[in-house]
Amino acid sequence: NLFNENDNINFDKNHFYILSIINPKYLEMACDEIALKTTHKLKLKSNNQIDIHSDNNIDLIAKNKVLIKSNNKIDIRNDSQSLKNILIDITDAIANLRVTGQAIIDESSRAGIYGIRSKIYDLLS
Repeated sequence: NLFNENDNINFDKNHFYILSIINPKYLEMACDEIALKTTHKLKLKSNNQIDIHSDNNIDLIAKNKVLIKSNNKIDIRNDSQSLKNILIDITDAIANLRVTGQAIIDESSRAGIYGIRSKIYDLLS
């Protein structure tokens, strides 16, 4: 029994040591806090889906870069805006800019820029 206190090989009063590979089909852990630390690489892999959920914040911190890569589309959004829609609006606004006369910008085209800026503030902090 892995959790038998009388077994000196696998258990002491403060720690237990797993000496063989755990390979369950389903593993769930419930605790107040868990920390995973490695000096080289931590790899999470799934053949299907990886879900990360937090009721508060999820922080991705890197010294160099954070890479998000997918073989399909990537969706970045909050409850009210998506990055895709904002970028489409930016390109539409740029496409609709008109220069009249001696490089004078039609002021009515600026209204679209203000709407885009508002969406960016809604999505990004």
